[in-house]
Amino acid sequence: MRLCALTAALVPLLTAVSVSFGAGFVHNENFVVLTEATISQQATQDYAQSVLRKAEEYRKQIAIEWFGEELPPGIGRSTINVRYTSDEDSGLTWAADNPERKLHTIYLQTRADSAEISTLAHEMAHVVMATMYPHPNRLPAWVEEGIASQYDNAARKKARNSALRFFAKQENWPQVDGVLTARNISAEDTRAYTVAVSLTEMLLKAGGKRTFVEFGRAASRDGVEKALAHYYQVRNLTDLQTRWQGWVSQTMSREVLSLNESGRQVYGQ
Repeated sequence: MRLCALTAALVPLLTAVSVSFGAGFVHNENFVVLTEATISQQATQDYAQSVLRKAEEYRKQIAIEWFGEELPPGIGRSTINVRYTSDEDSGLTWAADNPERKLHTIYLQTRADSAEISTLAHEMAHVVMATMYPHPNRLPAWVEEGIASQYDNAARKKARNSALRFFAKQENWPQVDGVLTARNISAEDTRAYTVAVSLTEMLLKAGGKRTFVEFGRAASRDGVEKALAHYYQVRNLTDLQTRWQGWVSQTMSREVLSLNESGRQVYGQ
């Protein structure tokens, strides 16, 4: 937990630590980036600088996509901590959620030989949303996860599509109401996360990004059923459950037809 004043005071100390232990440390008005050591001090600093550049790109891109303009410089400052792992990339964002915390904090794990961190854009979406709508006015957890998931890599999207196919084929449908009221949506909870993401995609197709964000704000303020009725003409959660199941079934059917058609074309060649 670091305040802005403490961060400024810690800059000389953090620089000394990076030199002593080979860790990477770079910063600007929007980010403080700390990385584990790589093969050399120069390589480590270069890597930390590349993380900073990508974070700036994503911060700008995501804000423009969802709100039509960039965040002001220095608003929503964040610390990005990068550690290396032999597993696939993972990330976690701890948004500034009380008056004592002035910085968002992103924790990333990635392979040491990876030039890119596939979860950085996802976590940056959380930062942008939490900056636009800070505590106690955060968007609902499922809305924020649904937005962040739009920046996931192909492997994660493929896994969620597999879960959706299972729901539709087995008619083993999760209930949407529990997801809509959850305080947190864990990426390890495949059913809940897939519901959150697919609901987001369904509503984005119905009204676009700006409408979806406005809906999320209204859902936090007035309740999800009232917001659904106002923005999407969905009567209640039962109606939403029915519409979602129908949308998933139709989407999965189109996907199967597309795959079959692709297979026939390849076979015909």
